[in-house]
Amino acid sequence: MFRDLCNDKDNLLFLIASSSPSHGGGPEGTGETTHIFGAYTALPWQKHGGFKRDDSAYLFSLRAAGPGGAECPVPQRFQCQQVQSKDFAVLHHSTLAQHDGQFWSGGPLFGVGPDLHINLEDPSRCISQLGPTYDLPRACAVTPEGPAFLSGYSPFEALDMAVIQMVDFQALSVAEQLAIQQAERHQVKMERISSIGDWLEDQDIASSKLFAADGKKEMKPLTLSPALIITRELMDVLTGWIDCPDLKKSKCLFLASRDGYSNDTFHEKVDGVGPATLMLVRTASRFLFGAYCSVPWQSKKRVVNVDTGVASLVPDEIGTWVSDDNAWLFRLEPGPPVKLPQIRESKFSARHRFGDGPEFGERGADLAIDLCKPHRSRSMLGGTYHCPPGANDRTFLAGSYSGWPILDVAIFQVHPRPPRKEEEEDAAALVESDAMAE
Repeated sequence: MFRDLCNDKDNLLFLIASSSPSHGGGPEGTGETTHIFGAYTALPWQKHGGFKRDDSAYLFSLRAAGPGGAECPVPQRFQCQQVQSKDFAVLHHSTLAQHDGQFWSGGPLFGVGPDLHINLEDPSRCISQLGPTYDLPRACAVTPEGPAFLSGYSPFEALDMAVIQMVDFQALSVAEQLAIQQAERHQVKMERISSIGDWLEDQDIASSKLFAADGKKEMKPLTLSPALIITRELMDVLTGWIDCPDLKKSKCLFLASRDGYSNDTFHEKVDGVGPATLMLVRTASRFLFGAYCSVPWQSKKRVVNVDTGVASLVPDEIGTWVSDDNAWLFRLEPGPPVKLPQIRESKFSARHRFGDGPEFGERGADLAIDLCKPHRSRSMLGGTYHCPPGANDRTFLAGSYSGWPILDVAIFQVHPRPPRKEEEEDAAALVESDAMAE
């Protein structure tokens, strides 16, 4: 698809987004850093032809901080110029095996290293290693990322890529200029963004079709991070299941890409918060799933000193199983959305334990998220929560039992609407009827 769309197009600008664990130690060194970077080539892109020389080609990084780490009001562009092996500036089509025996045919490749390779067939295996053809910017010669200056780590996972053809505006016809001016009303104002997550709010949609015909219901998606975007349709499904106000009005208590991949941070942000919480998990394999529970999370338990009679809270290192009749799991993507209620009343609805992430169900467990080591998260339905008839209990929720490439995790505080008066009366009558029967 990429080659079909870009074939014979010249002056191409590649804009790529990725995230990586922040460098450094302590609280400021935890969490995720969003990287926005890319490449430019003036040559017309060809489906065939191998490496090309392009003296105008370069790589670049857009950063919200200068070389010294100081915040910048406008993202700074750091350009990576060619310094050697200039005959290998850009690879249009791979016909040659690299030194490790691999064929680089999955997407655009720059430099003989490769200095930058976007693997469109497997975005989790992209490469960024400056040096063989393109050099680090002089202002950033000493950085914690080293040769992986663009993406932070290598190999890295590309969250998204856009390819833009740069054109000479003045050389276009009047009709073409008017079309571009109209389209620019919906383009990102690059000088204002500090991360991809800000793009949505920077768009002008006053007259956009993203609004319903009555102009009241906003149809824009909920953008939590570059990897975690919830469409209006899926938000409506979730709020319908929970019977709560718009998810956009709910508080996002924890976001792994913002707060850091840490079980302790999860408990710091979420413990004791009610009346209910909703968890969303996005993986690179395009699965979107999660869980809802109405019992607040805890990582500490109340212990009474037998000698003094004084009660105190201590870390719950053994763990406590919690019964929550209102808890359920769900999968939104791949569609259609499926809600997975509990099979029966259970004391294993969720497990609260100091140092662990969210866990649901027995059999160790129907869903367990390890935020410190995301690849160790797991799911095997059927212990406490339903698995759809005919589905594989180990693969339905996330595509495999474990080893998921988790891109982001979000946990919301939600406020279910109280039961209507008629429902309360029906419930009271049912209780009275059961008491009389006994």
